[in-house]
Amino acid sequence: MGLAWRIYYWDGSTFDSSQVTDPTGIPPERRLGVIAIIQPHPDSGRQLMCKQDWYYYRRDPDDTTGRWWQSDQTGFHDQVTHFTHLIDAVLLGRHSIIYSDIISAANNDPDFPTRSGYGVLEPKP
Repeated sequence: MGLAWRIYYWDGSTFDSSQVTDPTGIPPERRLGVIAIIQPHPDSGRQLMCKQDWYYYRRDPDDTTGRWWQSDQTGFHDQVTHFTHLIDAVLLGRHSIIYSDIISAANNDPDFPTRSGYGVLEPKP
């Protein structure tokens, strides 16, 4: 089975699902400075999240699976208010002078399915 997700940071480093059994195991120092997160997506092959203040891993209420979500400050407060019991990890976003390089690397990550489309909030090359 491939990676479930990979996090890209402001300095170009990464952290992914091969390093922890679930997002609750992400070390505190790796919860800051997030530029992007990529994960498989059933409709488009892969989903790239970026340009947000907050990223959080939320479980589906009907089972134990989950996925990463992104939001601005207001959206994050809404999620925490209503879904605290389903949120397993929270990461803080950041901007970087090498932002374009990081987004390009994430968009072309060979460890994720080939892209067949783009979501509304996803950057297009």
